[in-house]
Amino acid sequence: MSWIKLISINLFVLVALLLLLEGGARLVWTLKTCMAGMCDYSRLNHLAVRELPEDVKINFFKTNQQLGYIPTPGFNQIINFRHWPHVKVSIDENGYRNNDNNGIDTHAILAVGDSFTFGDQVSNRDTWPSCLERSLNKGITNAGVSGYGAAQAIKRAAMILTTSHYDTVILSILLNDDFHRDKMDYFSGLPRPAVITRHGISEWASLTLDAKGSKWNPAQLPHSLRLLKYVWRYSIVGATLIDRISAMKGKSIDWTGRRLTHKHPDAAPIDDIIKFTLEQLSRLPVAEKYVLFQYSQGDLFNPEIEKIRHRVTNAAQRQHINVLDSFNYLKTATEVAPSPIWDGHHTAYGNQLVCQFIAENMKPK
Repeated sequence: MSWIKLISINLFVLVALLLLLEGGARLVWTLKTCMAGMCDYSRLNHLAVRELPEDVKINFFKTNQQLGYIPTPGFNQIINFRHWPHVKVSIDENGYRNNDNNGIDTHAILAVGDSFTFGDQVSNRDTWPSCLERSLNKGITNAGVSGYGAAQAIKRAAMILTTSHYDTVILSILLNDDFHRDKMDYFSGLPRPAVITRHGISEWASLTLDAKGSKWNPAQLPHSLRLLKYVWRYSIVGATLIDRISAMKGKSIDWTGRRLTHKHPDAAPIDDIIKFTLEQLSRLPVAEKYVLFQYSQGDLFNPEIEKIRHRVTNAAQRQHINVLDSFNYLKTATEVAPSPIWDGHHTAYGNQLVCQFIAENMKPK
């Protein structure tokens, strides 16, 4: 047997084994989703197993000189891809998410925060600010922005309050993530005003809007990473191995060249960022101030979460800020929930629970 024929046979066997392994892995993944109660056949119906940010044509951000970026005024689109099933997202002329509640025009409450406030993955009426507006029959401005840190959200609130009046501000914080984001000058390719320490004082860093590798200035991927990207995108076995190795190394691979994530070299410590954020909140010219603690599903079972809850609660109380901590409410709800509360972000039902919690615990006026 010639060496060419021998190599060809071995290659054929190798390819066949890899295909069998890939098919088996996809079948096992699908069976697991069915056992969890919601069959997902996407791994059998589609070749791609991972979705790249560049595949998602949601361009509802624009640059901003003070905040890094804000929602694009006038954006109006039905978004339909994995985890965003036929979601209506519309943003008004001021850059605020629409609530789609007819007849409630006066704005009494300003809600600021990250994607859990903006309402990633759900339609306008299914965000918790929209639900709360209906529950209280008071106008609520949803000024949440996906990817924002806690301090960044307060900076947006302060800018809004220079031209608009509100009776109440609610700062929603994804408790285990948002203060860490305020260390960054770039997060997922988007510029941001990091909180830094200079001469023992916390302050805002200056902004750069177009660093190489960011959303508006992509970097060229090397050929080796392009090949790895193809494997990651189209092989469930390859993607799993790559993801696990990346996690072990503590690194996140940017497959697009525009997802730059970078910590500011002078970033303030977390405790200083917490103190700075709540001091800034306390200074806002509104009568009532609330900080809402929000959680991802994994946070409810993370033993470290109690430490950050305690630190932020104490800092808020020192500034006489009302705390709305949804931890126990959501943890109890998970035991009896008739529908999923999370799908990465809150589902419509999850936002309804958050809305009910806020309505039951805000001080009556």
